[in-house]
Amino acid sequence: MENEAYLAQALPFSEAMKIPLHITIANDMPVNIKIADVQNFDSDLPIFIHDKTTDLYVNLQSQDFSINLDAGNYTERFEVTFRADVTLATEEHLVDSMDAIQNNTTDILKVLNPSNLDIKSILVYDVSGKQVITERPNDISNAYELSTKQLSTGVYIVKATLDNNTTFNKKIIIN
Repeated sequence: MENEAYLAQALPFSEAMKIPLHITIANDMPVNIKIADVQNFDSDLPIFIHDKTTDLYVNLQSQDFSINLDAGNYTERFEVTFRADVTLATEEHLVDSMDAIQNNTTDILKVLNPSNLDIKSILVYDVSGKQVITERPNDISNAYELSTKQLSTGVYIVKATLDNNTTFNKKIIIN
């Protein structure tokens, strides 16, 4: 952040804490967040950026976070956390069996649901957080196919929400 204003504050550590991350940008632009230096902190513990719009968690200890944002104030969208919030109910563990596979030859995104969970919505977001596909399945199925023909080359987030509001998220690449 050369020549840019920012504020850093030391806080007592709690694994359950969530630190709001406010981002203000004047122009549409890519935003990159990385950890430059960690002091007085166990380097084995995760430090997540949580995008509350896509429910994506990125561990900054292992990779940088990059997103294209439109100009504006982002005061509620991002937070820094030290654990990815995951509920431990049985049906929620079945979400782990789900998958999303993009076939770039046929322009088809296949959402696999081998446990036949009740999915109320399948949403696809671009990296700026804009919702680009909405699918509300009428029936329970072990697989759903969505056309991605209208999407441009890039990285997208697939978010499937179950009837109990548990979510499955996966990053896909369209090229």
